Amino acid sequence: MIRDLNFPIEVLVGPIIREPDGLAMSSRNSYLEPRQREHAALLYQSLLAGKRIVEEKEVRNVERVKAEVMGVLNESALIRVNYVEIVDRETMKPERDVELGRSAILVAGWLDEVRLIDNIRL
Repeated sequence: MIRDLNFPIEVLVGPIIREPDGLAMSSRNSYLEPRQREHAALLYQSLLAGKRIVEEKEVRNVERVKAEVMGVLNESALIRVNYVEIVDRETMKPERDVELGRSAILVAGWLDEVRLIDNIRL
């Protein structure tokens, strides 16, 4: 959008800062009870599982990668998954096939009243 509208802005992408358990740092984390916090760590673990099958097993099928991510998230009875998507990092449009260096996995879910989001570049 910045490019399309010719805004004189440079977007800088930095690393996600994470807690020791892998949970992305956020003020929302303070609302999590210790039991919820353990389950929240599954968001990052699910992203790592998706990234692993892309990089190590060379899986490029979006549905298969999403199923891998969901498999980890479904280990928790507390997480209500809002979405798992694989998108083009530039356009944020859903991908048909995973493209290393171009795609990202996005996840969002609820733990009771706390909504958490996370992503990982592929």
